[in-house]
Amino acid sequence: MEKFFDAISSIIASLITAAIVIFLLTWPVQYLWNSLIPELFHGPTLTFWQTLGLMLLSDVFFKNKTSSTKKEKED
Repeated sequence: MEKFFDAISSIIASLITAAIVIFLLTWPVQYLWNSLIPELFHGPTLTFWQTLGLMLLSDVFFKNKTSSTKKEKED
């Protein structure tokens, strides 16, 4: 039974850590966007969730698509 509680506490700690990391990555982007874009380009201000979605979308578009296996070139 003790292993079960250890596993549950590990899962909860991982979820809390993931939430903190997501916040710490999203909040600065939202802050910079909202302090620059509306004033410079008369663009919209973003909410936290819009900023997170924009970051995920940019990750899909701009993520490096190279494979992990390296093919050697023959000379």
